[in-house]
Amino acid sequence: MKNIIPIFCIFVAACTGNSDQDVNVKGVESIASKLFIINQTSGDISEQWWPPELIELNPKSVYKTDKGIYIKLNSFFTEESGLYVPADDVTVGVGSGYDPGRDYTLFNF
Repeated sequence: MKNIIPIFCIFVAACTGNSDQDVNVKGVESIASKLFIINQTSGDISEQWWPPELIELNPKSVYKTDKGIYIKLNSFFTEESGLYVPADDVTVGVGSGYDPGRDYTLFNF
Protein backbone atom coordinates (compact mmCIF):
# COMPACT_ATOMS: atom_id res chain seq x y z
CA MET A 1 0.00 0.00 0.00
CA LYS A 2 2.88 2.37 0.78
CA ASN A 3 4.14 2.00 -2.80
CA ILE A 4 0.76 2.64 -4.42
CA ILE A 5 0.32 6.20 -3.07
CA PRO A 6 3.58 7.62 -4.55
CA ILE A 7 2.89 5.89 -7.87
CA PHE A 8 -0.64 7.34 -7.94
CA CYS A 9 0.73 10.84 -7.19
CA ILE A 10 3.25 10.56 -10.03
CA PHE A 11 0.51 9.39 -12.40
CA VAL A 12 -1.77 12.31 -11.49
CA ALA A 13 1.05 14.84 -11.83
CA ALA A 14 2.02 13.42 -15.22
CA CYS A 15 -1.54 13.70 -16.52
CA THR A 16 -1.94 17.35 -15.66
CA GLY A 17 -0.62 20.17 -17.76
CA ASN A 18 -1.72 23.44 -19.26
CA SER A 19 -5.40 23.97 -18.88
CA ASP A 20 -7.19 25.76 -21.68
CA GLN A 21 -9.08 27.60 -18.92
CA ASP A 22 -5.83 29.34 -17.86
CA VAL A 23 -5.84 31.38 -21.07
CA ASN A 24 -7.46 34.79 -21.23
CA VAL A 25 -9.49 35.72 -24.28
CA LYS A 26 -7.72 39.02 -25.00
CA GLY A 27 -4.38 37.20 -24.93
CA VAL A 28 -5.57 34.66 -27.49
CA GLU A 29 -6.96 37.42 -29.71
CA SER A 30 -3.59 39.19 -29.62
CA ILE A 31 -1.70 35.96 -30.35
CA ALA A 32 -4.00 35.02 -33.25
CA SER A 33 -3.83 38.45 -34.88
CA LYS A 34 -0.01 38.23 -34.90
CA LEU A 35 0.03 34.67 -36.27
CA PHE A 36 -2.52 35.31 -39.05
CA ILE A 37 -0.36 38.04 -40.60
CA ILE A 38 2.58 35.66 -41.05
CA ASN A 39 2.99 35.06 -44.77
CA GLN A 40 2.45 31.32 -44.58
CA THR A 41 -0.48 29.41 -46.00
CA SER A 42 -0.18 26.23 -43.93
CA GLY A 43 2.09 24.08 -41.79
CA ASP A 44 3.99 24.44 -38.55
CA ILE A 45 4.74 27.98 -37.45
CA SER A 46 8.35 28.24 -36.31
CA GLU A 47 9.04 29.35 -32.73
CA GLN A 48 10.86 32.40 -34.08
CA TRP A 49 7.44 33.83 -35.04
CA TRP A 50 5.74 33.13 -31.70
CA PRO A 51 4.83 36.30 -29.79
CA PRO A 52 5.79 36.48 -26.07
CA GLU A 53 2.16 35.86 -25.02
CA LEU A 54 2.25 32.56 -26.87
CA ILE A 55 5.61 31.51 -25.47
CA GLU A 56 4.16 31.95 -21.95
CA LEU A 57 1.59 29.24 -22.76
CA ASN A 58 4.43 26.79 -23.45
CA PRO A 59 2.70 25.14 -26.44
CA LYS A 60 3.82 21.81 -27.86
CA SER A 61 3.35 23.17 -31.39
CA VAL A 62 1.56 25.84 -33.40
CA TYR A 63 0.31 25.29 -36.90
CA LYS A 64 -1.78 27.03 -39.49
CA THR A 65 -4.21 25.49 -41.97
CA ASP A 66 -6.77 26.94 -44.36
CA LYS A 67 -9.24 26.49 -41.46
CA GLY A 68 -7.29 28.58 -38.93
CA ILE A 69 -4.61 28.55 -36.24
CA TYR A 70 -4.13 25.57 -33.92
CA ILE A 71 -2.14 25.97 -30.71
CA LYS A 72 -1.45 22.50 -29.32
CA LEU A 73 -1.05 22.64 -25.53
CA ASN A 74 -1.33 18.94 -24.66
CA SER A 75 -1.12 15.61 -26.42
CA PHE A 76 -1.46 12.02 -25.29
CA PHE A 77 -1.21 9.10 -27.74
CA THR A 78 -3.70 9.98 -30.50
CA GLU A 79 -5.45 12.81 -28.65
CA GLU A 80 -4.48 16.45 -28.52
CA SER A 81 -5.96 19.58 -27.01
CA GLY A 82 -5.34 23.27 -27.16
CA LEU A 83 -6.71 26.44 -28.69
CA TYR A 84 -8.28 26.92 -32.12
CA VAL A 85 -8.91 30.26 -33.81
CA PRO A 86 -10.77 29.84 -37.12
CA ALA A 87 -9.86 31.85 -40.20
CA ASP A 88 -12.24 34.70 -41.07
CA ASP A 89 -13.92 32.82 -43.92
CA VAL A 90 -14.44 29.56 -41.98
CA THR A 91 -17.75 28.49 -40.47
CA VAL A 92 -17.14 26.20 -37.53
CA GLY A 93 -19.50 23.31 -36.98
CA VAL A 94 -19.62 20.40 -34.60
CA GLY A 95 -21.28 17.06 -34.98
CA SER A 96 -20.74 13.99 -37.11
CA GLY A 97 -17.65 15.37 -38.83
CA TYR A 98 -15.99 16.39 -35.57
CA ASP A 99 -12.66 14.68 -34.85
CA PRO A 100 -12.89 13.16 -31.34
CA GLY A 101 -9.09 12.88 -31.18
CA ARG A 102 -8.84 16.65 -30.99
CA ASP A 103 -10.25 18.71 -28.16
CA TYR A 104 -9.59 22.36 -28.89
CA THR A 105 -11.15 25.35 -27.18
CA LEU A 106 -12.69 27.53 -29.87
CA PHE A 107 -11.95 31.24 -29.95
CA ASN A 108 -13.91 33.15 -32.59
CA PHE A 109 -13.26 36.88 -32.95
